[in-house]
Order: sequence, then structure tokens, then C-alpha cells
Amino acid sequence: MNDSRIATRRLWLDDVRRPPSDEWIWAKSFDQAIEVLQTGDVAEASLDNDLHPFVHDGLEVVEWMIEKRVFPRRVRVHTDNRIASTEMCGLLERSGYQKVPGRPRTFIWDDGPRMSPTEFMRRNSKHSPKAMEKLR
Repeated sequence: MNDSRIATRRLWLDDVRRPPSDEWIWAKSFDQAIEVLQTGDVAEASLDNDLHPFVHDGLEVVEWMIEKRVFPRRVRVHTDNRIASTEMCGLLERSGYQKVPGRPRTFIWDDGPRMSPTEFMRRNSKHSPKAMEKLR
């Protein structure tokens, strides 16, 4: 978040599983998640990866967040896809998120990215072929 407002919304990205409570905004697709994130009012996000019809995924949401510098205070990766989970967590950590001790796949925003979004994507493109396509 780039302004002085205090973010209050919670984003749940999953096309199948329901959010844990009514406090969460339920996005079932990449486009719905981006629409919510663009408000700049998301304090917490919990992300699945595999989204039907499999055009976009949760990893691309993480890439979008980094590219656009939209950083919810807390992000949790709840996908069952182990490979995608590893990639999503790695991108979050390398972009400046810190792991929350004792909370698997949960990250908190600390002080911001350590490099420009373009440089970050170049250095991390091996983790996501889709990211490399965007840079071409």
C-alpha cells in the first residue's frame, strides 16, 4: 500500500474452497483478485494457486503484486500444489516479505522491495516461465 490509509480488507483467492469467515472477500479468479488488490485496501491475502479454468494462477497474482508494488501486510499461501507453493513463497520472501515464525507459508511485509520490480522479475524469471514472457 502506497498511501497513509490503514488497509482493512482480507482477500481469499480460491476457486473451490470457501473463505474461513465472512470477513474475507472471496475472489475465485486472477481477475477478481487483482480487482480487489488494486483498491490498495487489502491488509491480508490468502492465496491458492490452481484456479479453474487454469488460464492464470496464484503465482501470477504474486508476480502482479511485486510488479505493481501492492503489498498486503500479511500474505498466506494456502495452495495444495507443492511446486507452486514453493515458488510463491520464494517470490514473496525474495521481494521483501518476512516469514512469520511458527506459521508455515505465512509472510508479513516489512520494509519494501530490495530492487525494482523489473530487476526482481529478471532475477527470478527462472522460477516462472510466465514472468519471462512478460519481460520480452
